[in-house]
Amino acid sequence: MKIFCILLLFILQPPKENPDENRIRSLFNESVNEKEKALDLVAYIDMCKATPLSLGYQGAAKMLLAKFESNVFKKYDLFQEGRVEIENAIQMDPESVELRFIRFSCQSNIPWFLNYRCSLKNDKEILVQSIKQNNSRIEPIRKQILSALVHSSE
Repeated sequence: MKIFCILLLFILQPPKENPDENRIRSLFNESVNEKEKALDLVAYIDMCKATPLSLGYQGAAKMLLAKFESNVFKKYDLFQEGRVEIENAIQMDPESVELRFIRFSCQSNIPWFLNYRCSLKNDKEILVQSIKQNNSRIEPIRKQILSALVHSSE
């Protein structure tokens, strides 16, 4: 009976929609300073089909949630979850400049003792080359990339 109920739940569950990338970007930008927006971003992505880009943003949102967490153990767990999701997203789509930007932004802004700065220089090179080449794929986030590069100490 339990198996039947579980199967029924899967069958009756509506199909997930493709994520709205502009909505994800907007929620992400708002979530930098607002915990509720970071929670909204994670919830929205959970309702959508998984894509490398949505997985990368979800990882970054979890890292942002860690910023708002007071419990050190929960903070570290959120950071680790986010890190794994970002790295998995990049493995799924290593050519995505936007995913490299997400990782670069996270690595540039987290404390050094978390030891997650291994890709900063490589990602920065990719971002600089994309700006120089006028890569059309980065148009929606061009200003954020330029800002991140200018404010980066790397």
